[in-house]
Amino acid sequence: KWILSLHGLVSIDLGFNSLKGPIPYYFGNFSFLEVLDLSGNYLNSSVPNSLYSLKHLRYLDLSINEIEQDISEILQSLSSCCLGSLESLNMKDNQLSGHLTDQLGQFKNLAYLSLAQNKISGPIPLSIGELSSLKLFDVSENQLSGTFPPSLGQLSNLETLRFGHNLLEGVVLETHFSNLTRLTTLKASQNMLRFESNSSWIPPFQCRTIELGQWHLGPKFPHWLKFQKNLSKLDISQAGISDSVPTWFLNLSPQFKYVNLSYNQLAGGISYLNVRDSVDLSSNRFTGPLPRVFPTLQFLILSNNLFSGSLFELVCHSSSKERMEALFIDKNLLTGEIPDCWNQLESLTFLNLGNNNLTGKIPPSLGRTGLDWLNLRNNSMFGELPSTLQNLTNLRILDLSENHFSGNIPTWIGDKLSTLMILSLRSNNFDGQIPHKICDLQYLQNLDRIWTFLVTTF
Repeated sequence: KWILSLHGLVSIDLGFNSLKGPIPYYFGNFSFLEVLDLSGNYLNSSVPNSLYSLKHLRYLDLSINEIEQDISEILQSLSSCCLGSLESLNMKDNQLSGHLTDQLGQFKNLAYLSLAQNKISGPIPLSIGELSSLKLFDVSENQLSGTFPPSLGQLSNLETLRFGHNLLEGVVLETHFSNLTRLTTLKASQNMLRFESNSSWIPPFQCRTIELGQWHLGPKFPHWLKFQKNLSKLDISQAGISDSVPTWFLNLSPQFKYVNLSYNQLAGGISYLNVRDSVDLSSNRFTGPLPRVFPTLQFLILSNNLFSGSLFELVCHSSSKERMEALFIDKNLLTGEIPDCWNQLESLTFLNLGNNNLTGKIPPSLGRTGLDWLNLRNNSMFGELPSTLQNLTNLRILDLSENHFSGNIPTWIGDKLSTLMILSLRSNNFDGQIPHKICDLQYLQNLDRIWTFLVTTF
């Protein structure tokens, strides 16, 4: 209780200290307090009334706690104490419920508002447009419904706008963004919104991050993206786009780190992917040979397309050998043998080449990687399993089903691959005994019919 004697305190930061129980009432006794940070604890119940006597409060962070209260009650109470002083309110990741009310528009000096990861429902109030100082507005991962309010377009100081993973619906027009000249982050995926823009529209903003997954943006590829010169992260997955990827897009930004175009109807070939970290082009209609990739690329997801040809150039001549962690090219039209140069992919953890037309044997170098997941399902591969696979001691998923592999099932599967959780060897031509050691795999959850086409003796 010695803290009660420090009457002149203007800032208290007790974030991430494993504090439990209700918020202590005595914080309201520090009448000069401007900053209160209790984030990252286990505080529960509701915000005590004593806090609403803090007339000078500018910064209040109660995020990442277990506070259960109606958000309208909190806004009403804060308006009685610090309507003119409050600049930042962060209550994300709690158990807040209720509706946002027009009271929100009265906090004229509010610059940062984060209410993400709660259970807030109802519409975003039109009064949001009255928060002329607002720089960050984050209400993502709630249960908000209704439309995207056009008044948001009046927030000329807004830099970060996040309202993804809600239930918003309706049409969004160019006017919704008319005055958002300082916007750099737009995260609004997982809503039911339709963006209707003129083909000649030039956005007033230059964003580094745009996430509009599950919006309806098609059927044409969004031409307005051409004018985003600082774009680093883009998600326009499942956006109803039935088009080819324009040449200008592939050369758009040297800073591209993440691109997600999955679950559209994009067609044509892709010669080069100028993306530094992660690309997801899955579930489209891309054709032709596999693209060349940027040297630092870590995640390449090309599943469920019509890519054809060999793996050789991508695997053996790729400049991204040292960084590649995940390679998903399943459900395509790849042919030929799997090349034997996988030991150069030092960081590779996930490899999925299932459901192609690959032939030949499993190359020994696959056993010189750090794979956690290997899927060669439903190809036309044959031969015995190479002994080098026993070096994959971190392997959790091994799916070699629906091929023409032969010989005995190796005993080292049970001896060496002790972390296996899923093992599928069905629909092959194995013979001999099922090794008893496989029964000792303590993490094994799914043993998928390894006996199909297997001559066994017990």
